[in-house]
Amino acid sequence: MKPRHRILVALALLGLAGLACKTVERMIFTEPLPAASTPAQPTDEPEPPVKPTAEPVFNDTCPDGGCIEACLDELGVLVNTGHSGNEPRRSSLGQKFSTDGEMETLVVYTVLGDKIEQAKKYAAPSRFERYASDSESHQRIWRFYASIIPAEQRSTLQEFHIFSDGEDEILAAVEQSYEDPYRWILMVDIIDSDDPVDLTYTLVHEYAHLLTLGPDQVPPSQAIFNNPESDQVYEDEYESCNTYFPGEGCSKRDSYLNQFVDDFWLDFYDEWVDITYIEDDDEYYDELDSFYRKYEDQFVTDYAATSPEEDIAETFSFFILTPRPTGNSIADQKIIFFYQYPELVSLRMQIIENICGYQ
Repeated sequence: MKPRHRILVALALLGLAGLACKTVERMIFTEPLPAASTPAQPTDEPEPPVKPTAEPVFNDTCPDGGCIEACLDELGVLVNTGHSGNEPRRSSLGQKFSTDGEMETLVVYTVLGDKIEQAKKYAAPSRFERYASDSESHQRIWRFYASIIPAEQRSTLQEFHIFSDGEDEILAAVEQSYEDPYRWILMVDIIDSDDPVDLTYTLVHEYAHLLTLGPDQVPPSQAIFNNPESDQVYEDEYESCNTYFPGEGCSKRDSYLNQFVDDFWLDFYDEWVDITYIEDDDEYYDELDSFYRKYEDQFVTDYAATSPEEDIAETFSFFILTPRPTGNSIADQKIIFFYQYPELVSLRMQIIENICGYQ
């Protein structure tokens, strides 16, 4: 029987990090991005054209450019608003593992440095057709992502996909390329990308997966890539790994993810693994929720308790988007973990400046 965390990794890479906090106020951008609404029910009248996407513009209160701390105070609404005390950001850990509709890939773009070029447009269901045709919004979403994440940090991206699974489900995703295990795909749901706060937080989270699961951190297993349906191949690779095994391959000993697991997951790792073997979904989600409640003070969000991969991605988002914590909780220590790496401290400033200065 294959371990459940293999399934969790696959789900995570299919975008279950599309974290939406709909109660957050739009305090960072003066206009929403993009202006996509829920598809209307079919009628006999033709659909009006999609309203062009509005560009997000940061409220520039410091035109001299010397206001990173002020910017951080405003960026804090991405992770803090609506989240006080021990209240979870979502009502259930299982909520983001379900979807009412299938993921429909609408358009595939090839990534060419800072630009994207349409490679394939799929025959979309009628309810998604106007979103599939809205190339202007597709370009605006990519342009925003390419503006906030430095070019050298997204060199492994091969494709950019526009997809949808309906409203308020998966917002964004990353996964290995179908053609090359050393290349990756970024996917964004055109319907759920209308709130710049949700979109910004989620894109930072998804970038964290690229950072921590990329080939320089987790060398891909060619055997798993060539035999994705083979449980035996997966088990053999898993058993032969002496470091943390996220699914794509065996993490390097000095990788961010392996160090993170060594520092923060060893005390309850076996307990979490036992949960991942539970096959009944209802029981699994109940046990995962209990696991989070038991160790609640060790996670920045409830979703972080899903797996080490999601924990490091959630914590990285807090590292980027909030000031350095001054508390002593394990959750605070996890955020401070990233400050030991000068390259990540420098990257943090780059991303903050890019978000705050985006026009």
